[in-house]
Amino acid sequence: MSERQYDGIPGYENRVAIVRTWKAYIYSIVVSMYGGMPLSDAMIFDPNKFLVKHDTEEEMYRQILDMLKKASESFNPDASSDVLKKDPIFRSGSGTTSDIIKWRKFANTLRLEVAMRATNIAPDLAEQHARECMEHEDWIIASLDDMVAPAWGSDVSNDVSYYYNRFLKKIPTEGFREGDFPRINEYFFIYLRSYNDPRLEAFVDPTETLNQYTVSDTISRPNPYEPGFRDSIAVTYRIPHLPSPERSGILPRGWEVAIDPNSPNGTTKYESPYTGILATQWSLINYDFIKPDAKHIIMNWADACFLKAEAALRYGIGSKSAEGYYYEGIEASFAQYGLTNAVKEYKEQNGIKWNTNGKGLTDFRCLYHADINGEGDFDNHLEQIINHGYLAVDFFFMLSGFVIGYAYDDRWNRMTVGTFFKRRIIRLHPMVIMGSIVGAAFFYFQESPCFPPIENTSVGTMLLVMLLGCTLLPLPLKFDIRGWTEMHPLNGPAWSLYYEYIGNILYALFVRKFNKVALSVLVFVAGCFTVYRCLTAPAGDIVGGWALNWEQQYVGMVRLMYPFFGGLLLSRLGWLIRLEKRAFWWCSLLIVVVLSIPRIGGEDGYWMNGLYEAFCIICVFPVIVSMGAGGKVTGKRSTAVCKFLGDISYPIYITHYPLVYTYTAWVCNNNATMVEGIPYMILTFVGAVVLAYACLKLYDEPVRRWLTDRFLKGKKK
Repeated sequence: MSERQYDGIPGYENRVAIVRTWKAYIYSIVVSMYGGMPLSDAMIFDPNKFLVKHDTEEEMYRQILDMLKKASESFNPDASSDVLKKDPIFRSGSGTTSDIIKWRKFANTLRLEVAMRATNIAPDLAEQHARECMEHEDWIIASLDDMVAPAWGSDVSNDVSYYYNRFLKKIPTEGFREGDFPRINEYFFIYLRSYNDPRLEAFVDPTETLNQYTVSDTISRPNPYEPGFRDSIAVTYRIPHLPSPERSGILPRGWEVAIDPNSPNGTTKYESPYTGILATQWSLINYDFIKPDAKHIIMNWADACFLKAEAALRYGIGSKSAEGYYYEGIEASFAQYGLTNAVKEYKEQNGIKWNTNGKGLTDFRCLYHADINGEGDFDNHLEQIINHGYLAVDFFFMLSGFVIGYAYDDRWNRMTVGTFFKRRIIRLHPMVIMGSIVGAAFFYFQESPCFPPIENTSVGTMLLVMLLGCTLLPLPLKFDIRGWTEMHPLNGPAWSLYYEYIGNILYALFVRKFNKVALSVLVFVAGCFTVYRCLTAPAGDIVGGWALNWEQQYVGMVRLMYPFFGGLLLSRLGWLIRLEKRAFWWCSLLIVVVLSIPRIGGEDGYWMNGLYEAFCIICVFPVIVSMGAGGKVTGKRSTAVCKFLGDISYPIYITHYPLVYTYTAWVCNNNATMVEGIPYMILTFVGAVVLAYACLKLYDEPVRRWLTDRFLKGKKK
């Protein structure tokens, strides 16, 4: 039936919604595989139309989500006559007509899945639809009976499973060949075996006993009666489940087979364990998946549970906690395969148990690591010990606003707007350029699973991003060559300089003219936005601002406005706290304490952490700035330390992150523990300081002197 032909006609609402749901499902697969394509003009039969609109990936997700929203809200279970006579997916009871309640659950669950998939493409759109889906949680798949799992027929000549036709139907005439039969692959097997997953036997059959691969070994022990001698016994193990190798002789660019730590000379590489293995020894897929009337699983109960867990974790929504949905998903999957009795023991393992890490097996190439890093939930905020370091950005904005007022408020009678912009560009932009260059220099050393796009990024593309980064212009997601949705992917912290420039522009063009009352009103309103964001943010924190989309730009502006113009107001009011001794050390201690406080509140108390962050930004940071501005630094040591830190503070901020990216890639590639990483942490820290000081002395100061002489010499100060 045609969706357009019957849309809006009474009595066809359910059938149109079914077509719309299936259409959205097909296009959701297409966009996930191929990206943007012409969806807006798809299936429009107009012989006079020669040009079609090519939709971007974000536009496609928007249209698909709107289709599913309209479909789920259009279903009417009470319209018993508005159904398909022979529904291929959901049949009502023992009949063949449509089960509209299940169709609605499919539409709403698929909508939640597409929303979660779109979080990096269009985060604000994804959150909107996720929240709307979870408002109707009863419209989400919640049992085995709700699963979207249409079955093939049993007529071998007509409607049987595709996989039966491909693998089983030809056996009577062509014979059985194990090498052509579907079997478990190495990657999947490693994860199942690492965590003793009982579903392994539901997925594949054990190899026949006589064909099972055997491993021989010798076990020895000290002889209790003859010192210096050992008893030994030869043993043989049978391997009931054996995966087939995935291109075992081929490695990705830059990879090598690992060194066997037990080799005598420490240089022997692991040998392939697949040498000599026959196809008859592989574990073949269970018959239930390829029988004539096999079910084709499109969406199951476990999928729905894990989607709800992700939505709860990202946005704090739903009737359960993310942990509750997560465990429900595991239980749903085990119930699907009749393994309910085994689920309790499985859930207690590290890596499977909520908020734990699991150390898994690896293949002989050390290419696959079946590790599960679940500690710390979604962003590691709930369990992270030193948690609030990101508030340093907000403190930076307040300090910057104070300095702007202190340095420039009394100059406007002898300084033009153009001169102000020249001064700020000369002060800030040379190191913006250096930060982009440093980011480019380290970029290909950061190739790792943490940054998947790097492997496929050409040098030309990287250099283009570097040049654009030198301008500090925000880059859209199509230039995200790191995969972290940053608008400055070579040097992430440049996003805060982008907002610093915005603050400077607003100050020079408008806010410098505000009297104290007008400025106080602006700061009060901005403070209200800060408090509101902190208390209502999906994860209970003010993190964000580095991506070029409406949601992140809003967060960035909220983070800028109160601190920056609050610092300016503080400078104009002259509210200083006078400390005669150790002002630097007291301010430093306060900053360290504020930024090191662990997460406050858990999943059910996001507002508590938001309240703490709002209190720090609104109240504590002005106090620290006042103490620093009003205090005195005495003593040669304190003076020297203050001067050194002041000199390198900006260079270290704008150049350190490429080193952090590189360290992160090393940890990711080597699966390093905290202890193993300590020497490299120290090296990264020392390297960042040395790099910053070198940039300051060899580049920043000379360039700024030259630019000052060239563009400001003779200007009134």
